[in-house]
Amino acid sequence: MTDPKTARETIDSIMSKLKSEEFNQLIIVVEYSRASTDFYNHLEILERCLNGVIDSSVMLIINKAPNKAQLKKAKKENANFNLDNNLKRLRDEIARIFKFEFSADFILLDEVDDEDDLKENDNEIDQIRNLIGSSQSYKFTNAKKWSELMQMFEESKKSKEDKINLNDTVKSDLKDQIHKISLNINHMESQLEFINRGRSFVTDVKEAVANNPTKYLLKPAIYFSKKMLEKPAEKITTQINNLKKEKLNKEERLATIERDNTELYKEKEHYLIEINRLHKLLREN
Repeated sequence: MTDPKTARETIDSIMSKLKSEEFNQLIIVVEYSRASTDFYNHLEILERCLNGVIDSSVMLIINKAPNKAQLKKAKKENANFNLDNNLKRLRDEIARIFKFEFSADFILLDEVDDEDDLKENDNEIDQIRNLIGSSQSYKFTNAKKWSELMQMFEESKKSKEDKINLNDTVKSDLKDQIHKISLNINHMESQLEFINRGRSFVTDVKEAVANNPTKYLLKPAIYFSKKMLEKPAEKITTQINNLKKEKLNKEERLATIERDNTELYKEKEHYLIEINRLHKLLREN
C-alpha cells in the first residue's frame, strides 16, 4: 500500500474480501523502514473504508525490525538511535490513524541468524498463530470500497444540500407570511387606534354634558355610541393578539430552521472536506 498507483486497488481488494468472505483477522503489516508518508496516507483511507470494523479482528505486525547486529551498527553510526522511541512513534502514528485498540501487536526481526533473535521471532510467530487460531470468524458487510466510500460521502453531502435548499424555500415562505401578518397587525392597530379615539371622544362628551340639564336626552345616544365602539374594539384586539401569537410561532420556527441550516452547512462542509482530503491522500485531483 505504499504505492499511490496500486493503493486503491489493494484497498478495494481487501474490502471485497471482508464483505464477501468470513475472516478471523485483518493483519496490518508495517515494514519498519518503509513506513512512509504515502503509507500512512493510505492507511487513513483503509481506516475510512473499514467503516467501523470490529477492533478485536485487527492485528498489527511491525515487520523487519532491526536485529541485534543491525542495532549495534545503527548505534555505532548514530549514538542517538533509539529503537524503542522509533517503535513508539510508529505505533502512535498508526494508533492516531485507526483510533481503536488492536487485538494485538507484534514485532518481527529482520534477517534473523542469531539464536536469541530466532527464538524471539519464533515466539512472536507462535503467538500470532495462536491468536488467529483462537479468534472467531467475522463477516463484515459494512466495509466500503473506495468508490462506495466516496459515493457515501457525496450522497451525504447532497442530502445536506437538499435539506438546506428545502429549508431555504420554507424560510422564504415563512418570511413572506410574517411580513403579511405584520402588515395586518399594523392595519388593525390603526383601526383600533381610530376606534379608541372615538371611544375617547364619547367619554369626553359624557363628561362635558355631565352637569348639563339636557344630559338625560343625550345619555341614550352616548350609551349606544359607547357600546357600538366597544364591540369592534374587543374583536380587533382579539384578532391582533391572535396574529401576534401566530407571528411569534412563525418567527420561532424560522429561528429553528436557521439554526438547523447552520448545522447542515457545517455537516455539508465536513463531507466536502472529507472528499477533498481522501482525494489528496491518494494524490488525486
